[in-house]
Amino acid sequence: MLDTSGAESIVAVASPFLGQSESVLLLKDYLPHMTKSEIHACMTAGFATVSGSTLQGYIALG
Repeated sequence: MLDTSGAESIVAVASPFLGQSESVLLLKDYLPHMTKSEIHACMTAGFATVSGSTLQGYIALG
């Protein structure tokens, strides 16, 4: 439907659970083969999400 690559989809799904820095580690084998737009989509997915541990910290603060 959106015609995203597997690598883009993996990062978009993993970002809320792992966080931005850890989810990008899933791409290290695919990075040399990705286009600039695919890399940008992965970075945008990371910036647009908050990891679960950060969200728990905000909840604990009230």
